[in-house]
Amino acid sequence: MKNNIFFDKNIIKSFSLLGYLSFLLIGNVLIYVYMYKLCEKYLNIRNQGLFIVFLIIGIISGFYSVYKVITSKK
Repeated sequence: MKNNIFFDKNIIKSFSLLGYLSFLLIGNVLIYVYMYKLCEKYLNIRNQGLFIVFLIIGIISGFYSVYKVITSKK
């Protein structure tokens, strides 16, 4: 069987890491948006500024989680 470039072990590992990092980033953002929705529902807080704050915190925590994973993969 010939070596196929599409099934190279390093390429598959790279795509696996990329998928994991994207789920990690998106997951963090969605968790903080869900937390805002819970505050909106149970505390009757409907503030667009608060949504932006939760969104920014989600993005920052997502990037920090991605950074921790990348630096631990050395």
